[in-house]
Amino acid sequence: MKKTIGIVGLCLVLLGVVSSCSYKDNRSEFDLRMGAAGAAALTDSYIENCVNTLEIMAITDEVRSGDWETMLPILTKADDVMVPGPRWFSLPDGSYYVVGMGKTDKNISDRAYFPVVMSGSNTYSELVVSRSTGEKALVTAVPVFKDEKVIGALGVSVFLEDLSNTISEQLSLSDDIVFYAVTGANQVALHTDTQMILGEKPEPMENSVSHLAPFTGWQITLGYNN
Repeated sequence: MKKTIGIVGLCLVLLGVVSSCSYKDNRSEFDLRMGAAGAAALTDSYIENCVNTLEIMAITDEVRSGDWETMLPILTKADDVMVPGPRWFSLPDGSYYVVGMGKTDKNISDRAYFPVVMSGSNTYSELVVSRSTGEKALVTAVPVFKDEKVIGALGVSVFLEDLSNTISEQLSLSDDIVFYAVTGANQVALHTDTQMILGEKPEPMENSVSHLAPFTGWQITLGYNN
């Protein structure tokens, strides 16, 4: 939790510096570097906060009960501390429940992240099209243990379009600024043009700066429309 607070604090400092610069009137490399660093810190803080919150909920008696109706009140109250996106709980067979929907008729056992989280590890790297909502999403999930055995997975599907818009708004980007994040697999995770999300890495802009977001490992780029 202290690490998350540190990231958020750094983010606020960077955003304060960035907001004092005029993107439209002063296209300096310094402005871009500070903006890219601020975007990276902000992106990481949102994703890490999701993971931390899931970890806390996963050790409550309600969630460890494995009973959907018992854990539902806690998952519903998570609205104020998590990035917008559906919270869900999966059983070991891959069937799952979603807040606001109940048990779905879908199954996630074939998703690449599923065996990772069911083996006892956190996951926050896979970009998918959600089977329950059809939205482009980043899956963050943690295992739920009971008597030292994994009884399920608790997760949130972070809607990438919403997160892109949130970060752009937080950075107060002008219309001539492009912001995007690319994964290690060269897949677009975030973009000011949300139609680009889940596409391939864009061609580099002439006036742009990139910064590595350490928690996600995403390369964050900020630049001007050519």
